[in-house]
Amino acid sequence: MSRREFSVAVKKAAWARCGDRCEGCGGAFSAANPPEYDHRIEDALGGEPTLENCEVLGRRCCHSRKTSERAPVVAKAQRLARKTR
Repeated sequence: MSRREFSVAVKKAAWARCGDRCEGCGGAFSAANPPEYDHRIEDALGGEPTLENCEVLGRRCCHSRKTSERAPVVAKAQRLARKTR
């Protein structure tokens, strides 16, 4: 299964909503902490590529941390999905 990315329209709407601030911690974006678009509910766990499921996070302040914390859960879901095919 391939990852479902956010459309340009969803990214534009999420950017307008975030007000140039990380939606995780409220920190400012910078060259060292650029914005990234993340699935609130991971794509691998059935999260849709919708505005409601999109959040704009700073790479360093929130996105990397969230990804590393959630990686074991996502990996387990992917293993289970492969077993049921």
